[in-house]
Amino acid sequence: MKKKFTKQYFTIEEITTAFINCRRRKKFKNTSIEFTLNERTKLYNLLERINSRDYSPNPSSVFAVKYPKPREIWAADFSDRIVHHLIYNELNPYYESTFSTDSCSCMKNRGTLYASDRLNKHLRSITENFQKKAYFLQFDIANFFVSIYKPALLNILKRKVSTDSVMYFLLEKTILNNTIKNPVIKSTDFFDLIPSHKSLWNTDVNYGIPIGNLTSQFFSNLYLNELDQYIKHTIKNKHYVRYVDDGILFQKNKDILEDNLKQINTFLNNNLHCELAPHKTFIKNTGSPINFVGHITRHYRRYTRRRTINQFKNKIHKNKFNHKELIKITNSYLGFLRQTSSYDLRKEIIDEIVRSGYINVDKNYTKIFKPLVT
Repeated sequence: MKKKFTKQYFTIEEITTAFINCRRRKKFKNTSIEFTLNERTKLYNLLERINSRDYSPNPSSVFAVKYPKPREIWAADFSDRIVHHLIYNELNPYYESTFSTDSCSCMKNRGTLYASDRLNKHLRSITENFQKKAYFLQFDIANFFVSIYKPALLNILKRKVSTDSVMYFLLEKTILNNTIKNPVIKSTDFFDLIPSHKSLWNTDVNYGIPIGNLTSQFFSNLYLNELDQYIKHTIKNKHYVRYVDDGILFQKNKDILEDNLKQINTFLNNNLHCELAPHKTFIKNTGSPINFVGHITRHYRRYTRRRTINQFKNKIHKNKFNHKELIKITNSYLGFLRQTSSYDLRKEIIDEIVRSGYINVDKNYTKIFKPLVT
């Protein structure tokens, strides 16, 4: 059995590693540049405030995005993001090793393709390679990130993190931080599109963690690991996969799935203080298409859902004269599309792009690139 985290202080090496991780891919952001100008002094000061238990988070920045759906994005101050990496670097390796193999998202090698492959594995198993009838229960947790109950999250962490440790001090400061206090509003665009029940502005102070922080991704997996373990070990359903707050269970008997649904709802209400979204929770025959992690899965085939394809086409249209951005966006989507049965679709979309003469494509329509000038 693994020991509790009892660490009383962090070292300069640990906070420097956290800083390097935090700065990766953000070297040219203003906040990163500003911190880097006097990084040694700032890192020592931050480390001193952490070890002396005098650290408090700074105000966050906030803006809203429209796609894929309207939502708030909260960006912590750069120094606080270093703290998030400090927490993540120490806790994630420990906890991730205890997560179910069917828990996906925000973990190395456990993205959408992994989740879709696990779904296919369970679908083939429960139907005996599509020869037997079966059913699936698909559920979604209502307003998940704003529904996370902070005291419950801390209680989960207390099992492995000593309350007198410097780690628990940082966890309390991060989780209990009142994110909506004096934030920097980057833009007011799209805020009016966000339903009030999905906004931290309208959430009780004991609920909700901000979308956008590294720790929020980690905490969300840790929180719903409670549900994963309940389904695997109490309900004893081995045919189950979850990606963030979207889960699917399979059973040969529909009545058993209906009982599973009641058990899951009760567990969420009593233990995690959240509930299922009724309009996104249902039971269907496995002959029906399964919409999961951007894919439509059917017997023997996997497709990309129409909404994702339309977004792809819209972004191509908006960037058709910006070849550098066009290549970047297109290759990102092609990486997603090639996970599915989509050769004809890829060819149709890419043929239109390469007609400009400025773009080339490989023979399998999996990558585009700008031709070399000779």
